[in-house]
Amino acid sequence: MKLLLFTVALVSLFNIFSCFTIPFDDHNLSDHYSPIGYKMSDNDAAPYKWQATEHANRISRNPLNYVPVAVKEAKHFPGGHFHTFQFIIEFAESTCLKSKVNHAQLKAKPCKAKIGGKHVTAEVSIASHMGVTEMKPSTPF
Repeated sequence: MKLLLFTVALVSLFNIFSCFTIPFDDHNLSDHYSPIGYKMSDNDAAPYKWQATEHANRISRNPLNYVPVAVKEAKHFPGGHFHTFQFIIEFAESTCLKSKVNHAQLKAKPCKAKIGGKHVTAEVSIASHMGVTEMKPSTPF
C-alpha cells in the first residue's frame, strides 16, 4: 500500500511553526483528509446530512419537519484547517409536526417521509468551522 504524504509548513511573523499533513492513498483515504473534490461515502456524509436537515427545518415555514431522503452527491474540499462540504440532498415532508418533535428527537422518532408529501432537492454548502453556509432549494421549503 503506497502512501503519499504532502506536508505543508507555515511560518508566521512570530516564528510559530504550524504544520499539517494530508495523507493520500489510492485505496484507503483518511476520514479527515482527502484529495480535492473527493466523493464522500454515505457514512461520512451522515452527520452533515442531519446538520443540513436542521437548517432546512429552521428556514421552512411548513408545520411538518423535513427529513433527508437521499444524498445525491457529497463532496469534500479540504482547505488547510477548515474544510468545505458540498451536498445535493433530497428532503421530504415527514409525518412529524415541528411543534411535537424537535431536531434532537427527529432521528430517534419514527418520522418517515409522508406519502404524497412535498419533496425538495437542495444544494447545500457546509463549512467545518461555521456549519451550513449556503442552501439553494429547487423550490421553496
